[in-house]
This record gives sequence, C-alpha cells and structure tokens, in this order.
Amino acid sequence: MAAATATSPTGFLNFAHLQEIIENDPDNLDQINYWYGQLTEFELEGNENKREVDILFRALKWIMQYEHAMAEDLKEVAEREAAEIAEREENWEQEREILKEELSTLRERITSQAGMNVTSEAFRDEIDMLKEENAHLKALNRDRDRELVDERNRSEELATRVEALEKEKNLALNNVALLILTQFQKYFLGSPARRHHPRAEKKPGKHEGRVQQRRMGGPKAEAEERAGDQVELSASGRVTVGYLRPI
Repeated sequence: MAAATATSPTGFLNFAHLQEIIENDPDNLDQINYWYGQLTEFELEGNENKREVDILFRALKWIMQYEHAMAEDLKEVAEREAAEIAEREENWEQEREILKEELSTLRERITSQAGMNVTSEAFRDEIDMLKEENAHLKALNRDRDRELVDERNRSEELATRVEALEKEKNLALNNVALLILTQFQKYFLGSPARRHHPRAEKKPGKHEGRVQQRRMGGPKAEAEERAGDQVELSASGRVTVGYLRPI
C-alpha cells in the first residue's frame, strides 16, 4: 500500500487528505490557500509512486483552475470598472465645462451688477446667493476630482492583481511540466542512479568456499577438511560433533 505522506520543507504532505479535498470540497477557499502554500514548498524526491504523482498532478490542475477563474473574474471587474471610469471622466469633463460656463456667467452678472450704484436689499441678497452657489460648485468640482483619483487608483490595483495571478498561473504550468518530465524520465528512461550502480556480485557462502578450497587442494586437503568437520570447538569452548562424511 502506498504511503499517505511525503516529506516537504514545511513538514509532511498528506496525500490522502489532499485527495479527499480535491474530490469532496474543491471550492473551499481556506483549503485552496492552505494547499497552495504546501504545494509551493513541496519538492519532488524522485521516489514518489504513481498514485502520489497522480494526486500531485490533480492538485496542480485544481489550483490552476482556481487561479485562472479568479484571474478572469478580476480581469472582467477591472475592464468593467475601467469602462465605467472612462464614461464618468467623459461626463465629468462635460459637467466641468458647463460649470465653467456657469461660473463665467455668474462673474459677469456680479461684475455688471456691482458696477451699478444700486443699494436695494434684493440686489444684495442675489449677490450673496450667487456667491454661495459659486462656492458650492467649486466644492462639488473638487469632490469629483478626488473621487476620480480614487477610481483610478483602484483600477491600477486591480490591474496589478491580475498581473500577479497571471504570473502564478505561469509558475504552476511550469511546475506541471517539470513534474511530467521527471516522472517520464523515472518510469520510461529509468533512474540514473540505477543505471550507474550495477548489482553487487554475490559472495560465496561458507560451505561453497570450503568446497572450492577442497577441490583446489586435492585429495589431501579434502581429507583434512573431513577430519576438521567431525569435531569443532565453538566460541564458548564446547565441543560440537559435526557431520561425519563417509570415506
């Protein structure tokens, strides 16, 4: 049975838990963020079995699909808000031109009426009202300028997030390609370590060594070997009767 965990710089990678999340709870944002961190730090050791490689491949596809969907959503939001900002800018430019014309008209009216030597109360009230309206229009213009700056900053932040997600998606694609290449080399080309380390030769056993030595020594050596096998002294000093071969 394949091992359920593998070592990584952050501890152990629980393949069984990872498989369960992919199959039963793929939309859990907390789990996506957790496994993204785990898979980012995980390094292939070259001894993963086919089941673990399959789970890793599915996990990378899972993370990539989420990152791609998020990037597309943010891209749509950024494009929509950019279009809205452009439309607002156009409308505000038109309103600004209208406000400028109104302010110019107000100045002309104030100047022309101020030049007349009229001291009626109604005239003074009208001048005060025009001044207040002028101040209000200026304040409104400043508020809209600040709102436009905020909208532009937000649009730039969204563009930056989209760019970061694109980079993360490309990194995940590179990791998938590396994983596939590594496993291809392992299962189809063979491990380099196994190719360069031939199997060690089997050493002859004690009995085989004696037989070979006896054959090389001739009849005399064979007779001595038989005599030595009859009685042997063990390490504890006890006498052990060996196997008596017929002569």
